[in-house]
Amino acid sequence: MEALHSRRTDDYRIQEAICESGDRDLFPDLNIPRSTIRSWIHRGMPDVISSDLAADDHAELIDQIERLRHRTALLGAVVALLVAVLRASKIQLDYERIPNGGAKRILLRAIDRTKNVLPLGAALRITRLSASRYHGCCRDEAGCDLDDQPSCHESSPLVSPR
Repeated sequence: MEALHSRRTDDYRIQEAICESGDRDLFPDLNIPRSTIRSWIHRGMPDVISSDLAADDHAELIDQIERLRHRTALLGAVVALLVAVLRASKIQLDYERIPNGGAKRILLRAIDRTKNVLPLGAALRITRLSASRYHGCCRDEAGCDLDDQPSCHESSPLVSPR
């Protein structure tokens, strides 16, 4: 079986530089075939479609990347602090009741806002809320009955009558 000959793809900026200068020996270290350079010069520059980012100055892009890296590090630090506070306070929503319907709505809205960037399972692990409790609260929210009702120990089947 014969090996397939792979085609080489050159950066369009190299082609642009050679076409604009007309210098066939502009990049001798790249070993571009003479026939390729001849066709580039003969055909001229092809139309190139690019994003707005490519039009920005290189220094501006580097500055923007650094700002975004700093912002990401800042947000990561905030999240790490919040997770540490949750762990230190030993709050586990699996075992704690949230009787206030308003507090439940705040938590459900916060989880819902993360759905575009975070899988639901990850959001539930972070909040330490079980999937069954979350979906139960979502069902309750649809029925607008998030407030817990006080239970009567007399009516509980686990308590024997006096």
